[in-house]
Amino acid sequence: MRACFVPNHNCQERLIKAIDNAQSEILVMCYAFTNSKVGEALVSASKRGVSVTIVTDKTQREHKKSQISHFVHSSIPVHSDDKVAIAHNKVMIIDEKLTITGSYNYSEAAQHRNAENLLFVESKELVEQYKRYWQDRRDASIKLSPKPLDKAVHKEVKPLKKERIP
Repeated sequence: MRACFVPNHNCQERLIKAIDNAQSEILVMCYAFTNSKVGEALVSASKRGVSVTIVTDKTQREHKKSQISHFVHSSIPVHSDDKVAIAHNKVMIIDEKLTITGSYNYSEAAQHRNAENLLFVESKELVEQYKRYWQDRRDASIKLSPKPLDKAVHKEVKPLKKERIP
């Protein structure tokens, strides 16, 4: 178990290193996702064959700095958790062995302006609990699709069409 604290540490760097070391699967639950460096690490992981799937808060569909549109346009499955008032989770589950969680949103502010924490825990038992919860949130969510496909992935983010998953 390792802890990381902002402003004392570079949690963004540690998070990206964990993503870069992923070999098979990254499951994400997030509230805010505006950090382009962490976003690019997830897209790179997906391009090298790591299965990446994201469950996010409904507000991220229309947030102008959100990376969600970029993920959808990069063929990363994204599910919008519309069933709750706020999907305020901040979790990554990597390769069914590492759980990363804490107050740290995947945002620029989390690393550069806020006091935040991240906990890196290697525990199969914890992964199993978080994975069940991730699956519950995904199953209650709406899968986003890139229709109509827009090319502006980082700037003006257009709302994405919602599709119910079976």
